[in-house]
Amino acid sequence: MKTSFASLALVAALSAAGAAQAASIVSATASFAPASVVDFDSYDGLAVGASRRVWLDSDTLYVSDAASLLGADNQDLAGNGLWGARVGETTPTGSGHFLAATGPVLFSFFGGAQAQVGAYVNLSQPLEGLKTATLTLTAYTAANQVLESFTYKVDTSWESYNEGLFLGFSRAQADIYGFGVTVSAGQSLVLDNLQLSAAPVPEPASIALLAAGLGLVGAAARRRARRG
Repeated sequence: MKTSFASLALVAALSAAGAAQAASIVSATASFAPASVVDFDSYDGLAVGASRRVWLDSDTLYVSDAASLLGADNQDLAGNGLWGARVGETTPTGSGHFLAATGPVLFSFFGGAQAQVGAYVNLSQPLEGLKTATLTLTAYTAANQVLESFTYKVDTSWESYNEGLFLGFSRAQADIYGFGVTVSAGQSLVLDNLQLSAAPVPEPASIALLAAGLGLVGAAARRRARRG
């Protein structure tokens, strides 16, 4: 009975670890080591129309729901400054090539589910008055159901150049099959260095639960050994 109880405790710990969800990523820089990066440097101003599907690499399909430009080299974000190409400068946009869009975009991961997804982003804001425009990021299942979604306002100076934030998701299991970005009506978005990793990062609480379960199993094994 004790061995059975310890085994059940381990199963419960593993289940809790698998069910745990990590927080959404909001950072000035990427906060995980990606397995692959889509940097848009191989495109040079390719216009993509509504609902156009484009393979960005071996396992990432990009779907445009509005007019967009792959490999854009400049974008005026009004109150949030400018994104553009400056050769040799280290910025979130690298060599300057990035995705620019006026509406929602969706990335689908046909090479397998991802646990961590993020990208450097910014959006246009009014040059004067309050900056009320927002970006909404959504993670989807294979059935196109929403896993997580959050809305964030990016506020950079009107004098800024290639500034923005790294936004995304980090989950306790690889279950993200789609990554969508939507911008407030009438605004434009810019996105670069889409980063992907299938390796999950357990939360500290999940690690503690797993350790506790393994400890119970170890204790039961030691008791059996002493009795034998």
